[in-house]
Amino acid sequence: MKRSHRWAMALAASVFMIPAGGYAEWKIQTIDYTSPNWPITQMGSLNDKGVVAGLAANSDFSVLLGLTYDSRNGQFTVIPSIPNALSAGTWAISDRGVIAGFTTFDYVTEVGFVLENNSYEFLVNPSAVSVTEPRGINNDGMVAGWSDTANGDMAGWIYDPKSKTFTEFLPSGFTIAQGINSRGDVVGNVSLGAGIAYPGSPAGDYAFLRNREGEVTYFQVNGLNTYGRGITDFGLTTGYACDSVTCYGFVAQLARLPFQAITIPSADLISVVQGFATTPEGVVILDGWSAGVGFGCGLDDLAISGNYLDAQGNLHGFVAFYEPASE
Repeated sequence: MKRSHRWAMALAASVFMIPAGGYAEWKIQTIDYTSPNWPITQMGSLNDKGVVAGLAANSDFSVLLGLTYDSRNGQFTVIPSIPNALSAGTWAISDRGVIAGFTTFDYVTEVGFVLENNSYEFLVNPSAVSVTEPRGINNDGMVAGWSDTANGDMAGWIYDPKSKTFTEFLPSGFTIAQGINSRGDVVGNVSLGAGIAYPGSPAGDYAFLRNREGEVTYFQVNGLNTYGRGITDFGLTTGYACDSVTCYGFVAQLARLPFQAITIPSADLISVVQGFATTPEGVVILDGWSAGVGFGCGLDDLAISGNYLDAQGNLHGFVAFYEPASE
């Protein structure tokens, strides 16, 4: 299908959040795949080696080129061509280097894929109408994503490569399941009607955390429409929250309540360019290096990836490495 790009547009007990200080405490790398034929770059999640999955696109997002970006050396790698494919993009990469993405052979249907050792496995959710889109993959090869439904909604799903089965959940007008950790916990977003998230809750877009047992925590940041996008094995989540003007990134850890209203001071939300949208898509604890910001297993090995708009409205990918404030 001709892809129409939708980037909607990233008072809780025991909530832990990462201060951003505007972004002064994040070391930012902008990611742009510079080619006249591919003027747009959009990045998804990253792995613990600092490799980010993403895509380049033509000016109207009708043709996509799947690729990865290695933040250690600034090099891009285009994924192997898919015979007869008209377009292909990637969203996620595991620590083992396995890539999850999507393609189309007819501009009508969208098929998912997993790419390992230059070999493709194609994924089609049997209950989907026309779209099977992977958005996350963990180190066991479990894939999270979304599909369209017969009644016009979107449903999240987890694909188990061992049983070759899809488990669907949280159908709504706008549901995306994305980040998935090694436990099988998944974060994403869902559109909820009034009173569903908690008694008296307003209708809107809520982030969710679904654990491997199927229990769901809904959450919002600062009462805004919120979109969960990444989760580490330690439970740190990233995503973005949007007001009527723009979107702001966040990193936080939930307390696993049925609903959590997270309050983050505006100075601690993540904005690459102040006043313009920043939308993190993945979060990771780096393995053995952290681009000059420290080693070990602490927060100085924390990295996020995603996208931002500049003051001229141009879309860029980014990867950011957390730099704790000096005492």
